[in-house]
Amino acid sequence: MASLVLDTRQLEPFEIGARLDIAIAYPNVSSERTARLVRAACADQIKVTLVDEPSLRAQLLKQYPEYNPAKIRVGRKNARAHRDEALRAGTLLLPLIKRAALGQDPFVPPTMTRMKIDQIVPYLWPANPDEPDDIYFERLHSIKQRQVRSRYPFIHLAGALQMLARIDSRDHYDCQDLDFLRKWVAASRLFARYIRNTPGLENMASKLIDIEWIE
Repeated sequence: MASLVLDTRQLEPFEIGARLDIAIAYPNVSSERTARLVRAACADQIKVTLVDEPSLRAQLLKQYPEYNPAKIRVGRKNARAHRDEALRAGTLLLPLIKRAALGQDPFVPPTMTRMKIDQIVPYLWPANPDEPDDIYFERLHSIKQRQVRSRYPFIHLAGALQMLARIDSRDHYDCQDLDFLRKWVAASRLFARYIRNTPGLENMASKLIDIEWIE
């Protein structure tokens, strides 16, 4: 079974945060592409740190030469959009696993017959103003494939982050905070268990990538 291993003895918090962010934003790229994206994300963090603390330039570039912003040429201009779509898919997960998580049935709106992915997607990806029905239905089909099913490998990670945001009433976290990263991974592992214990989510469960946290 595939897994993402996060070893705090070998990785700095910002390196772990980069791996988690890239995992939810780009769940299906090759391992080589993932490694390049992670290096780029880490280089971005070094760049931000140097803007705030320019006196650390020599120290940081010596300590992390592989993250020298001047030498990274991997484009991530769509990373935020990919991450936002992943988090929307994570929101979709919350009502689906409510019974497994809390022992309670989710609220089913009058316009829905049951809590299913196909019926939740239109709530999270509504039609655009004046969008013809046939175009919208075609777009919904594409969304189910590209933005939902393609994100199954790390949907537990995205769902866990959405749950934490609701609990803490926050929309931003410091991904250099080791305590937060630990809590996020622990919640995602719990979500993976809920998915595997929910009837009807067998296909999703079969695609999940386990996350291993080592200290």
